[in-house]
Amino acid sequence: MSKSKNSKTKKIVLSVLSVFLVLVLVALVLAATFFGKLLLRKNVVEDYTMSTTLSAPVDAHTDLQLQFLNEKYYWRISPYADGTKELSRPDPIHISWSTVLPTTGYTVRFSEYEDMRDPLVYPIDKDGKADVYNLKVGSNYYCAIYTPLGTPLLTTEKKTLTTENRPPRNMYVDGVTNVRDLGGWSIGNGKRVKQGLIYRCGRLNENKTETPVAKITEKGIETMRTQMKIKSEMDLRKTSNNEIGGLTASLLGDDVNYFSCPMGYDYNMLTTNTDVVRRIFSDILSKEENYPLIFHCSIGTDRTGMIAFLINGLLGVDINDLYRDYLFSNFGDIGGDRDIIGITFNYVATIQTTKGKTLSEKIENYLLSIGVQQSEINSIRTILSE
Repeated sequence: MSKSKNSKTKKIVLSVLSVFLVLVLVALVLAATFFGKLLLRKNVVEDYTMSTTLSAPVDAHTDLQLQFLNEKYYWRISPYADGTKELSRPDPIHISWSTVLPTTGYTVRFSEYEDMRDPLVYPIDKDGKADVYNLKVGSNYYCAIYTPLGTPLLTTEKKTLTTENRPPRNMYVDGVTNVRDLGGWSIGNGKRVKQGLIYRCGRLNENKTETPVAKITEKGIETMRTQMKIKSEMDLRKTSNNEIGGLTASLLGDDVNYFSCPMGYDYNMLTTNTDVVRRIFSDILSKEENYPLIFHCSIGTDRTGMIAFLINGLLGVDINDLYRDYLFSNFGDIGGDRDIIGITFNYVATIQTTKGKTLSEKIENYLLSIGVQQSEINSIRTILSE
């Protein structure tokens, strides 16, 4: 082949290569522009919205619950709930996110810290929506959307939110009724019961079955393990009548402590369960390593209510607030209504006749009289007060 023909061939090849490279560069520019718009521009990934006004504190109680909590006379529960329906859950905050991205795997996270550590995590569904439950009362939160890789999505704005300082902090745990945090209540001098450490609820499994049958769902277990971070379950149900259905370990997992503290519910529950009450306060509640802790009986109202009364009363919660919290159980599906008359002439009467100037002192003196040590009482106050 002549040199002239070789030269022409090289020129043709170079021309073709040049055109090809230009086309590749154009394709790369177009691709970069497209993905840049997709991933970086805020006018493509739209901001997310909440079903609440962020300029005012958010209250997660339902309208019916709020009516009761705002009721002048705390003992008037009957117009609002009678214990026969599941009305104990809070209202969610609705998150809506409009985006061209597929939303599978994305989450919205709420944290009490600006660096977003230790967050509550909620999955965003395929329609870009999420329901947010179980925020603490009277608390400030930062919230942001995260990618499936667990990194913040930089194209959405970090928002702030404040929750109304109105206890009780009632919780949504799927499959369980009457769930709420003992924390959030005022104990005077600008202090309150610490949230996120001790919860009350109805039973996690059915009663009187030969083998345990869970009431709590897998979703509910995930909530208790990941959001509430439960380390211990304290079961107040009797064992002699198979009330717990043969349960010997927590349904929440083998790594969760299970304390069986069987209590009777006849007559004066405080005087007929002295040894168990002492054990609960001395061996369980005084040990910081047992928290966060959930405790329950069958419906989370009578035996559970008495232990809740003793704990929060010891910490300094006003008796009217203790009564209101007790009556809030009527929003749960507890098989019938409760009023304050029954407890007033039961364990409350026993406490009120105990020596002491305040309810807190009376409960402390009662606990001392049954064998709880002063150091153990001091420990409980230190753990659960803020």
